[in-house]
Amino acid sequence: MNNVSWTPEEDARLAAALKTYYPASLQEIADRISKYFPGRSAHGVRIRLSQMRAGRIAVTLPESNLLPDPEGMGYVVRWEDHLRISGDAAICGDFQVPFFHREATARLIAASRSLGVRQLVIGGDFFDVPYWSAFDRTQYDQRLTWDDDKKVGRDLLAALAEQFERIYIIADNHLRRALRKLEFKTSFQGLYGDVVGEALASRITASEYPIAELNESWLVVHPAAYRQLKLSLASDLAMKYGKSIVNFHGHMLAMGYSKYG
Repeated sequence: MNNVSWTPEEDARLAAALKTYYPASLQEIADRISKYFPGRSAHGVRIRLSQMRAGRIAVTLPESNLLPDPEGMGYVVRWEDHLRISGDAAICGDFQVPFFHREATARLIAASRSLGVRQLVIGGDFFDVPYWSAFDRTQYDQRLTWDDDKKVGRDLLAALAEQFERIYIIADNHLRRALRKLEFKTSFQGLYGDVVGEALASRITASEYPIAELNESWLVVHPAAYRQLKLSLASDLAMKYGKSIVNFHGHMLAMGYSKYG
């Protein structure tokens, strides 16, 4: 097969690839997709792509093309249903119950009351659950129990609910330990539902995602990655998403700008 005559079906697939992999270079696209064009060389694919990008070949994409569509198949699912919150909200995280700081929590409630803030976003790690950690555990850690931690957590959430009408909690790495122990037979919502009970269920929302969007301009995140250099991960996330980032998980305190402002 030569690289001069191309079928309409091939052109449609090439045009779809240009759209899918933009802004990659033509050579990168050709190297990636040439295996889907038997008898065509990567060089020939690149030349045809170049002609299309230059507008010398007009192609109307059909509603369905021959390139695989993992999202359309339901095989790949994007994070589209993470928490989206509007209005004023206090943001905190990494309580690590039962090791939370009582004085700092009291100041959070007092400051929110003085400002009239009635929503709270918790950036993960509400519980610590060290007894389910894959890392070394102390004898003291082994004395703790999930039943006792749940009671402390329930009482703390009830105290927070005295000030906050709505409390949102995002997913995190610590409580995921419990999900692993349960072989993911439940969810973050299921675990927190067991904690808060019916009285608080309508006031507290637990997310399956480690991210919440606030007023379309802020992201509260609890990434799996950890870096010792303060703000480096938050800076990367700010540049990636084009939003201000409140980054938990690292147990560090800092404020700054992304690498490029």
